[in-house]
Amino acid sequence: MDNEFYTLLTNRGMAKIASALADKKQLHLQKMAVGDGGGQYYEPTASQTKLRHEVWRGDLNTLTVAPNNPSWLIAELVLPENIGGWYIRCLLYTSPSPRD
Repeated sequence: MDNEFYTLLTNRGMAKIASALADKKQLHLQKMAVGDGGGQYYEPTASQTKLRHEVWRGDLNTLTVAPNNPSWLIAELVLPENIGGWYIRCLLYTSPSPRD
């Protein structure tokens, strides 16, 4: 693997982006979920429909366009201090409804 961290759009995510572009609608990314991969490293795939061992889900703190690259988004999540005991190995950005 060339980079330790990277972004992988899932097939479902790419379909949602394509649909939003075709319909000239916005995507409403409001939630973020984190998973620990079941305690082991794994290579995520575009065909995944859920995180491997989701451990927490909550509201995005901020979502902004990167100042040096308008093709990138910067998503920030604040985890509550009373959760943890695991390594974050995967993230998921979600809309408020599966249809959005």
